Amino acid sequence: NTGGMVETWTVYPDLPAGLVFGNGTITGIPTVNSSLAMYTIFANNTGGSDNTTINIKVLEPAANITYKVVDFNLINGQDIMYVEPEILGGNPETWEFEPALPDGITFSNGVFSGIPSENISQTSYIVWANNSGGTSFAIINLTVDQPFFVVRYPIMRLVLNVSENMEVQEPIFYFDESSNPTWTVSPALPNGLTFGANNGTIYGIPTDEQPLSMYNITVSGELVPYTLIILIEILGEYIDPVIEDNRNQTELEQGPPETIFPDLEEDSIAYWICPLILIIILWLTAMIYNARKKDKAVELAEAPEVEEKSD
Repeated sequence: NTGGMVETWTVYPDLPAGLVFGNGTITGIPTVNSSLAMYTIFANNTGGSDNTTINIKVLEPAANITYKVVDFNLINGQDIMYVEPEILGGNPETWEFEPALPDGITFSNGVFSGIPSENISQTSYIVWANNSGGTSFAIINLTVDQPFFVVRYPIMRLVLNVSENMEVQEPIFYFDESSNPTWTVSPALPNGLTFGANNGTIYGIPTDEQPLSMYNITVSGELVPYTLIILIEILGEYIDPVIEDNRNQTELEQGPPETIFPDLEEDSIAYWICPLILIIILWLTAMIYNARKKDKAVELAEAPEVEEKSD
Protein backbone atom coordinates (compact mmCIF):
# COMPACT_ATOMS: atom_id res chain seq x y z
CA ASN A 1 0.00 0.00 0.00
CA THR A 2 1.59 3.21 -1.14
CA GLY A 3 -1.36 5.50 -0.37
CA GLY A 4 -3.32 6.40 2.71
CA MET A 5 -4.28 4.12 5.55
CA VAL A 6 -6.90 1.52 4.68
CA GLU A 7 -10.00 1.61 6.82
CA THR A 8 -11.74 -1.53 5.50
CA TRP A 9 -10.76 -4.53 3.43
CA THR A 10 -12.99 -6.81 1.34
CA VAL A 11 -12.47 -9.70 -1.08
CA TYR A 12 -14.71 -10.99 -3.83
CA PRO A 13 -15.66 -13.79 -4.28
CA ASP A 14 -15.17 -15.66 -1.03
CA LEU A 15 -11.89 -17.50 -0.68
CA PRO A 16 -11.79 -21.34 -0.72
CA ALA A 17 -12.63 -22.98 2.62
CA GLY A 18 -9.64 -23.04 4.96
CA LEU A 19 -8.21 -19.73 3.75
CA VAL A 20 -8.66 -16.62 5.95
CA PHE A 21 -8.64 -12.95 4.76
CA GLY A 22 -7.82 -10.16 7.20
CA ASN A 23 -6.33 -6.64 6.71
CA GLY A 24 -5.35 -7.58 3.17
CA THR A 25 -3.57 -10.75 4.28
CA ILE A 26 -4.54 -14.27 3.12
CA THR A 27 -3.55 -17.14 5.42
CA GLY A 28 -4.57 -20.72 6.24
CA ILE A 29 -4.66 -24.24 4.80
CA PRO A 30 -7.23 -24.91 2.07
CA THR A 31 -9.56 -27.80 2.82
CA VAL A 32 -11.31 -28.09 -0.55
CA ASN A 33 -10.13 -28.37 -4.11
CA SER A 34 -10.59 -25.36 -6.27
CA SER A 35 -9.97 -24.73 -9.91
CA LEU A 36 -8.06 -21.60 -10.89
CA ALA A 37 -10.13 -18.54 -9.96
CA MET A 38 -9.53 -14.75 -9.77
CA TYR A 39 -10.17 -12.92 -6.51
CA THR A 40 -10.49 -9.10 -6.24
CA ILE A 41 -9.28 -7.39 -3.06
CA PHE A 42 -10.67 -3.92 -2.22
CA ALA A 43 -8.94 -1.38 0.08
CA ASN A 44 -11.32 1.42 1.25
CA ASN A 45 -11.03 4.74 3.19
CA THR A 46 -12.64 8.21 3.10
CA GLY A 47 -10.42 9.17 0.23
CA GLY A 48 -11.77 6.41 -2.02
CA SER A 49 -11.21 2.77 -2.94
CA ASP A 50 -8.55 0.80 -4.70
CA ASN A 51 -8.35 -2.88 -5.71
CA THR A 52 -6.07 -5.56 -6.99
CA THR A 53 -6.58 -9.17 -8.14
CA ILE A 54 -4.92 -12.49 -7.40
CA ASN A 55 -5.47 -15.98 -8.91
CA ILE A 56 -5.77 -18.99 -6.62
CA LYS A 57 -5.96 -22.69 -7.52
CA VAL A 58 -6.22 -25.38 -4.86
CA LEU A 59 -4.97 -28.81 -6.02
CA GLU A 60 -6.10 -32.22 -4.75
CA PRO A 61 -3.39 -33.83 -2.62
CA ALA A 62 -1.62 -36.60 -4.48
CA ALA A 63 -3.08 -40.02 -3.68
CA ASN A 64 -0.77 -42.54 -2.10
CA ILE A 65 -2.01 -46.05 -2.98
CA THR A 66 -0.79 -49.40 -1.66
CA TYR A 67 -1.97 -53.05 -1.72
CA LYS A 68 -1.62 -55.12 1.45
CA VAL A 69 -0.92 -58.25 -0.61
CA VAL A 70 1.14 -57.96 -3.77
CA ASP A 71 1.59 -61.62 -4.85
CA PHE A 72 -1.44 -63.60 -6.07
CA ASN A 73 -1.40 -67.20 -7.29
CA LEU A 74 -4.78 -68.33 -8.65
CA ILE A 75 -6.18 -71.54 -10.16
CA ASN A 76 -7.74 -71.08 -13.57
CA GLY A 77 -11.53 -71.26 -13.43
CA GLN A 78 -11.65 -71.91 -9.67
CA ASP A 79 -10.22 -69.14 -7.48
CA ILE A 80 -12.00 -65.82 -6.97
CA MET A 81 -9.87 -62.68 -6.93
CA TYR A 82 -10.87 -59.51 -5.09
CA VAL A 83 -8.29 -56.98 -3.98
CA GLU A 84 -8.69 -53.26 -3.36
CA PRO A 85 -6.06 -50.59 -2.62
CA GLU A 86 -5.52 -48.56 0.51
CA ILE A 87 -5.61 -44.85 -0.32
CA LEU A 88 -3.88 -42.14 1.69
CA GLY A 89 -3.86 -38.46 0.75
CA GLY A 90 -6.18 -37.19 -1.94
CA ASN A 91 -8.82 -39.01 -3.92
CA PRO A 92 -7.77 -40.36 -7.32
CA GLU A 93 -9.59 -38.83 -10.26
CA THR A 94 -8.48 -41.40 -12.83
CA TRP A 95 -6.95 -44.88 -12.75
CA GLU A 96 -4.65 -46.63 -15.18
CA PHE A 97 -2.96 -50.05 -15.31
CA GLU A 98 -0.89 -52.22 -17.61
CA PRO A 99 -0.44 -54.79 -19.14
CA ALA A 100 -3.79 -56.33 -20.16
CA LEU A 101 -5.43 -58.60 -17.57
CA PRO A 102 -6.21 -62.30 -18.21
CA ASP A 103 -9.73 -63.20 -19.30
CA GLY A 104 -12.15 -63.22 -16.39
CA ILE A 105 -10.36 -60.56 -14.28
CA THR A 106 -11.59 -56.93 -14.36
CA PHE A 107 -10.19 -53.65 -13.01
CA SER A 108 -12.26 -50.73 -11.73
CA ASN A 109 -11.15 -47.80 -9.53
CA GLY A 110 -8.10 -49.70 -8.32
CA VAL A 111 -10.02 -52.94 -7.55
CA PHE A 112 -9.12 -56.26 -9.21
CA SER A 113 -11.95 -58.81 -9.21
CA GLY A 114 -13.26 -61.90 -11.00
CA ILE A 115 -12.47 -65.57 -11.72
CA PRO A 116 -9.63 -66.09 -14.21
CA SER A 117 -10.32 -68.19 -17.30
CA GLU A 118 -6.86 -68.00 -18.86
CA ASN A 119 -3.50 -69.36 -17.74
CA ILE A 120 -0.66 -66.86 -17.32
CA SER A 121 2.83 -67.07 -15.88
CA GLN A 122 3.79 -64.59 -13.18
CA THR A 123 3.06 -61.09 -14.50
CA SER A 124 3.59 -57.71 -12.80
CA TYR A 125 0.80 -55.14 -13.11
CA ILE A 126 1.41 -51.43 -12.49
CA VAL A 127 -1.52 -49.37 -11.21
CA TRP A 128 -1.53 -45.54 -11.38
CA ALA A 129 -3.83 -43.25 -9.38
CA ASN A 130 -3.98 -39.71 -10.80
CA ASN A 131 -5.44 -36.43 -9.62
CA SER A 132 -4.65 -32.76 -9.92
CA GLY A 133 -2.06 -33.07 -7.18
CA GLY A 134 0.01 -35.69 -8.91
CA THR A 135 0.33 -39.42 -9.55
CA SER A 136 0.94 -42.42 -7.32
CA PHE A 137 1.50 -46.04 -8.37
CA ALA A 138 1.60 -49.57 -6.93
CA ILE A 139 2.55 -53.01 -8.28
CA ILE A 140 0.94 -56.45 -7.86
CA ASN A 141 2.13 -59.80 -9.23
CA LEU A 142 -0.41 -62.26 -10.64
CA THR A 143 -0.04 -65.94 -11.65
CA VAL A 144 -2.86 -68.12 -12.98
CA ASP A 145 -2.15 -71.86 -13.03
CA GLN A 146 -3.89 -74.70 -14.82
CA PRO A 147 -6.12 -76.67 -12.42
CA PHE A 148 -5.33 -80.32 -11.74
CA PHE A 149 -7.45 -82.53 -13.99
CA VAL A 150 -7.08 -86.24 -14.69
CA VAL A 151 -8.20 -87.05 -18.22
CA ARG A 152 -6.90 -90.03 -20.19
CA TYR A 153 -7.96 -93.16 -22.06
CA PRO A 154 -7.11 -96.69 -20.92
CA ILE A 155 -5.17 -97.05 -24.20
CA MET A 156 -3.56 -93.91 -25.60
CA ARG A 157 -2.33 -95.64 -28.79
CA LEU A 158 -4.87 -97.68 -30.76
CA VAL A 159 -3.66 -100.11 -33.43
CA LEU A 160 -6.66 -101.54 -35.30
CA ASN A 161 -7.35 -103.59 -38.39
CA VAL A 162 -9.76 -102.69 -41.13
CA SER A 163 -13.21 -104.21 -40.38
CA GLU A 164 -12.20 -104.88 -36.76
CA ASN A 165 -15.01 -104.14 -34.31
CA MET A 166 -13.07 -102.29 -31.63
CA GLU A 167 -14.08 -102.24 -27.98
CA VAL A 168 -15.62 -98.98 -26.75
CA GLN A 169 -12.88 -96.72 -25.41
CA GLU A 170 -14.24 -94.62 -22.52
CA PRO A 171 -12.13 -91.78 -21.08
CA ILE A 172 -11.05 -91.88 -17.47
CA PHE A 173 -11.44 -88.43 -15.96
CA TYR A 174 -11.60 -86.64 -12.62
CA PHE A 175 -13.14 -83.21 -12.16
CA ASP A 176 -16.23 -81.63 -10.65
CA GLU A 177 -19.36 -83.49 -11.78
CA SER A 178 -21.23 -80.17 -12.06
CA SER A 179 -18.84 -78.94 -14.73
CA ASN A 180 -21.14 -80.21 -17.54
CA PRO A 181 -18.26 -81.29 -19.78
CA THR A 182 -18.44 -81.41 -23.56
CA TRP A 183 -15.96 -83.31 -25.72
CA THR A 184 -14.51 -82.48 -29.13
CA VAL A 185 -11.92 -84.14 -31.36
CA SER A 186 -9.70 -82.65 -34.05
CA PRO A 187 -9.21 -83.72 -36.77
CA ALA A 188 -12.17 -86.01 -37.42
CA LEU A 189 -11.67 -89.68 -36.55
CA PRO A 190 -10.94 -92.26 -39.31
CA ASN A 191 -13.88 -93.45 -41.40
CA GLY A 192 -16.01 -95.91 -39.46
CA LEU A 193 -15.06 -94.65 -36.00
CA THR A 194 -17.49 -92.54 -33.95
CA PHE A 195 -16.73 -89.98 -31.25
CA GLY A 196 -19.20 -89.26 -28.41
CA ALA A 197 -19.55 -85.51 -27.86
CA ASN A 198 -21.31 -86.05 -24.52
CA ASN A 199 -18.97 -88.60 -22.97
CA GLY A 200 -15.79 -88.71 -25.09
CA THR A 201 -16.17 -92.38 -26.08
CA ILE A 202 -14.54 -93.81 -29.23
CA TYR A 203 -16.08 -96.84 -30.95
CA GLY A 204 -16.90 -98.32 -34.35
CA ILE A 205 -15.39 -100.37 -37.17
CA PRO A 206 -12.63 -98.70 -39.23
CA THR A 207 -13.03 -99.04 -42.99
CA ASP A 208 -9.79 -97.58 -44.39
CA GLU A 209 -6.11 -98.09 -43.74
CA GLN A 210 -4.10 -95.17 -42.42
CA PRO A 211 -0.67 -94.60 -40.87
CA LEU A 212 -0.19 -93.65 -37.23
CA SER A 213 -2.00 -90.31 -36.76
CA MET A 214 -2.45 -87.88 -33.88
CA TYR A 215 -5.84 -86.65 -32.63
CA ASN A 216 -6.45 -83.81 -30.15
CA ILE A 217 -9.34 -84.48 -27.78
CA THR A 218 -10.55 -81.48 -25.74
CA VAL A 219 -12.92 -81.50 -22.79
CA SER A 220 -14.53 -78.16 -21.87
CA GLY A 221 -17.72 -76.65 -20.47
CA GLU A 222 -18.00 -74.98 -17.08
CA LEU A 223 -14.31 -75.70 -16.55
CA VAL A 224 -11.00 -74.78 -18.07
CA PRO A 225 -10.51 -76.54 -21.42
CA TYR A 226 -8.13 -79.50 -21.23
CA THR A 227 -6.59 -81.19 -24.27
CA LEU A 228 -5.00 -84.62 -24.53
CA ILE A 229 -3.53 -86.53 -27.47
CA ILE A 230 -4.42 -90.03 -28.67
CA LEU A 231 -2.72 -91.96 -31.49
CA ILE A 232 -4.61 -94.20 -33.94
CA GLU A 233 -3.20 -96.52 -36.61
CA ILE A 234 -5.36 -98.59 -39.00
CA LEU A 235 -3.77 -101.70 -40.53
CA GLY A 236 -5.04 -103.81 -43.43
CA GLU A 237 -7.74 -106.42 -42.88
CA TYR A 238 -6.45 -109.33 -40.82
CA ILE A 239 -6.19 -112.67 -42.68
CA ASP A 240 -5.53 -115.90 -40.81
CA PRO A 241 -2.13 -117.29 -41.87
CA VAL A 242 -2.11 -120.54 -43.88
CA ILE A 243 0.43 -123.13 -42.73
CA GLU A 244 1.51 -125.45 -45.56
CA ASP A 245 1.82 -129.17 -44.84
CA ASN A 246 5.29 -130.28 -45.92
CA ARG A 247 4.77 -133.99 -45.14
CA ASN A 248 5.08 -136.66 -47.85
CA GLN A 249 1.71 -137.24 -49.51
CA THR A 250 2.34 -141.01 -49.79
CA GLU A 251 2.92 -141.24 -46.05
CA LEU A 252 -0.31 -139.30 -45.40
CA GLU A 253 -2.30 -141.75 -47.55
CA GLN A 254 -0.86 -144.79 -45.75
CA GLY A 255 -2.04 -143.49 -42.39
CA PRO A 256 -0.35 -144.08 -39.04
CA PRO A 257 1.46 -147.40 -38.50
CA GLU A 258 -0.47 -150.18 -36.69
CA THR A 259 0.57 -150.80 -33.11
CA ILE A 260 1.15 -154.49 -32.38
CA PHE A 261 1.17 -155.71 -28.79
CA PRO A 262 3.06 -159.01 -28.09
CA ASP A 263 1.04 -162.02 -26.79
CA LEU A 264 1.88 -163.23 -23.31
CA GLU A 265 3.24 -166.78 -23.16
CA GLU A 266 1.97 -169.31 -20.58
CA ASP A 267 5.40 -169.54 -18.94
CA SER A 268 5.49 -165.82 -18.35
CA ILE A 269 1.96 -165.92 -16.84
CA ALA A 270 3.03 -168.62 -14.36
CA TYR A 271 6.09 -166.59 -13.55
CA TRP A 272 4.13 -163.69 -12.04
CA ILE A 273 1.11 -165.72 -10.70
CA CYS A 274 3.22 -167.89 -8.35
CA PRO A 275 4.62 -165.00 -6.30
CA LEU A 276 1.11 -163.55 -6.02
CA ILE A 277 -0.27 -166.83 -4.59
CA LEU A 278 2.61 -167.01 -2.13
CA ILE A 279 1.88 -163.48 -0.89
CA ILE A 280 -1.81 -164.31 -0.38
CA ILE A 281 -0.94 -167.43 1.65
CA LEU A 282 1.42 -165.51 3.91
CA TRP A 283 -1.22 -162.82 4.45
CA LEU A 284 -3.88 -165.39 5.45
CA THR A 285 -1.43 -167.10 7.86
CA ALA A 286 -0.70 -163.82 9.58
CA MET A 287 -4.41 -163.05 9.92
CA ILE A 288 -5.15 -166.46 11.52
CA TYR A 289 -2.24 -166.13 13.94
CA ASN A 290 -3.36 -162.69 15.07
CA ALA A 291 -6.95 -163.91 15.57
CA ARG A 292 -5.85 -166.84 17.83
CA LYS A 293 -3.61 -164.59 19.85
CA LYS A 294 -6.44 -162.19 20.47
CA ASP A 295 -8.82 -165.01 21.61
CA LYS A 296 -6.24 -166.31 24.11
CA ALA A 297 -5.81 -162.84 25.60
CA VAL A 298 -9.58 -162.59 26.11
CA GLU A 299 -9.70 -166.01 27.94
CA LEU A 300 -6.98 -164.94 30.35
CA ALA A 301 -8.77 -161.72 31.13
CA GLU A 302 -12.07 -163.54 31.93
CA ALA A 303 -10.51 -166.32 34.22
CA PRO A 304 -11.44 -166.00 38.02
CA GLU A 305 -8.79 -164.78 40.37
CA VAL A 306 -7.38 -167.38 42.87
CA GLU A 307 -7.61 -166.22 46.45
CA GLU A 308 -4.49 -166.58 48.49
CA LYS A 309 -4.72 -169.02 51.51
CA SER A 310 -4.44 -167.42 54.89
CA ASP A 311 -2.07 -168.96 57.43
